[in-house]
Amino acid sequence: MAVTIEDNGTRIKITDGTDVRNVIKTQIRGIEVIKTNIIMIDIGDGVLENIFIPFANVTSPVKPDPASLRDAILAFLDTGGIEAKEAKQVQEISLLTDLKTSILNLQTLVSSIDGKSYYKPLITDKSGANVVYNGYAQPGTLASAPLWAIEKVTSSKGIELHTWADGDMKFDNVWNNRETLIYK
Repeated sequence: MAVTIEDNGTRIKITDGTDVRNVIKTQIRGIEVIKTNIIMIDIGDGVLENIFIPFANVTSPVKPDPASLRDAILAFLDTGGIEAKEAKQVQEISLLTDLKTSILNLQTLVSSIDGKSYYKPLITDKSGANVVYNGYAQPGTLASAPLWAIEKVTSSKGIELHTWADGDMKFDNVWNNRETLIYK
């Protein structure tokens, strides 16, 4: 029956027909060629638990002889030593630090939006013909302060068009200037 042996990250995957066995690399104590053509993978639980693979049955990786196959499997175990593990940890710590910084930035952004709700304007100006201005800001914000998100709603033939000052919903406009702002 065809046997494949694959490097599967922290495990070696051995497939024998429909049977699949994943062996944790740190569990492997040794790999030897016995009886000239059988690969023995010692997993440290005694002879009865070792894995025995006839060289002739192995279809992947394709190697010219049992010793080459043994060496290929041993190469799967090579993780580069402690230095590689430490380098990987340093890399992962760096990624986690970047992730933490991004989360803190998002928390700051969410905090800056907290209390500023788009669902209900703080001020509405309906004094223009077919035009309504909705001003969104924190309660108590001065109309002269550049802390407003301003929406302009125009109506023509029953169709309403909603646009925002500067083309965005940022709280960086002055309510008093609503009629002269550019809406997109």
